[in-house]
Amino acid sequence: MENNRILVFGSSPQEAPKNVKFEKIYASNASIIKCENFSKLNNNIEIISVTTLDSILFDEPTKKNINKIKPGKIILRRGSGNNEIKIDFKCDLKNFDKFSQWEYQKKFFHFGRISLFLSELFYGSNFKDKIKNFLNAFYFKKKKFLGVSTGFFAILLALDENQNSEIYVSGITMENSDHFYKLSQKSRRVMTRYKVDKFLIKLLKNEYKKRIFSNNKNFANLAKVNYYEN
Repeated sequence: MENNRILVFGSSPQEAPKNVKFEKIYASNASIIKCENFSKLNNNIEIISVTTLDSILFDEPTKKNINKIKPGKIILRRGSGNNEIKIDFKCDLKNFDKFSQWEYQKKFFHFGRISLFLSELFYGSNFKDKIKNFLNAFYFKKKKFLGVSTGFFAILLALDENQNSEIYVSGITMENSDHFYKLSQKSRRVMTRYKVDKFLIKLLKNEYKKRIFSNNKNFANLAKVNYYEN
């Protein structure tokens, strides 16, 4: 395995890895602000924002932090090439539309689409939430299934785009944990998506798990990935 290591930031409060040199950082939504100190220490580090169209358009912490850090690349879920996202800097933009972002996830999990479909049964805090989720996907067609959370999606991207690298994860627990910033009106949806992640991490293929490292013992035990002392 190559010496280059990749860091993935999520939105839970967690101490970043120490004494590890990273070549690239993937950060979900507003957690991109955690990249600030790393970019000051290393101007050559590649910073990639992973977010959804709704977050970059309507979530104030995400918009503010992305415009402050000015990542070289933004990967947008549920987006399209015609979206007018309000950023004040130039960057590469990669779009996954509603369907392609869901299809992209299937190769990482045992049983593929079946696992993704079953995972949506875990979304929501009550039966009404689950019914509404399925009606929106199939009957009203307002939204396709999302699949994993954006933090987990960032892990999948890091694994896929850096196939010979170790992936270090910070701020992703797949538990009902607090965020390091105040959530907007979408907080209820965010705090139930973790159940989907918790189901799917157990079905992540071993070829991916063996390259993931975390200094969060609870996450490492849950996900069956490598634990290291910070």
